[in-house]
Amino acid sequence: TQQTNFGIVSTIKLPQGVDGTNFGLSYIKMFIEFTDFKPALQILDDFIAKRVTDKVILQRNGVVPTISDYSLTDINMVLLFDLRTKILRLIEKINNEYPRSIPRNSLLFGPVLERIFPKVSIDSNMESSVKGFYVVGDISGKAIGVVTGAAMGIKAAGHIMRSFR
Repeated sequence: TQQTNFGIVSTIKLPQGVDGTNFGLSYIKMFIEFTDFKPALQILDDFIAKRVTDKVILQRNGVVPTISDYSLTDINMVLLFDLRTKILRLIEKINNEYPRSIPRNSLLFGPVLERIFPKVSIDSNMESSVKGFYVVGDISGKAIGVVTGAAMGIKAAGHIMRSFR
């Protein structure tokens, strides 16, 4: 597309004794119930102002959503801890370094909940200790992001193809 997509990853330190998996599942369940089981969508300017994006304003916005089925929601209503502050600080840092990189008419989507598992052991071909079982992308605990995940997948696929020769 002519648009750029990127994700903001933030680590949340949970209180002692709180299970991260159960907490994550409960949180994501609450979030998707709030958004009627659809991704939340909000214009950055509305996120800053803590208001729901109006459908008419979205249509006039100039940035077309890359997904067609979404819920116009004030994402602030479901962010926990200091995530709003972290998101706004990162956007400010990026815009200070690269002016107008993230304009106020940018679209925010959510939720995305990822759990990183840094204990997965893989070799340089992305193969785990279980022969023939490959682990790539975020779940590998080695890298985060679609581009890195795709590169890891290509590396694994190459190794798999070579093993059939």
